[in-house]
Amino acid sequence: KDDRAGVFRRLTSRLRVDWMKLHRLLSLVPGHKAGRDPAQDSDRRNIGLLQSVRLALLMHMFIRAVQVPPFARSNDVSRDDVLEMVLSLRVDDALAQLRRAYPVIEPEITDFAVDEETDYPDHRGEDYGAIRARFIDPIERAHALNIRVAVAIANYFGAHG
Repeated sequence: KDDRAGVFRRLTSRLRVDWMKLHRLLSLVPGHKAGRDPAQDSDRRNIGLLQSVRLALLMHMFIRAVQVPPFARSNDVSRDDVLEMVLSLRVDDALAQLRRAYPVIEPEITDFAVDEETDYPDHRGEDYGAIRARFIDPIERAHALNIRVAVAIANYFGAHG
């Protein structure tokens, strides 16, 4: 059974307890300010808010990815492969595969060298513009915003390089 969620929940709980113990001990150090620092609390809330936005964007991407209609397996890539890519945060690869599976440009009869006159097809082909607009484009926008939020969090901590 896959219990990664439970493992992370327990890890988070342990880290939170360690954080509280650390600050309780720091308040006993001579010269250290007793009580909570409002500026530090504000910073923590801002980072928490950014992380919450980031998690919401990830959930939005995951929900959109599982709502994508099934498509024919082509070039050894299936819908399950694309879902695995999104869930493992290889979103750019998944978007490329989805664009290949749902092309916006539909070929027309004039694109081919045909000697005989034809009235087939009797209507224009339909592209997958609606699927792109409803599923692929929102995943792409959420991914771009997710990267920007992650960079904002990293910049706050001075994590460069």
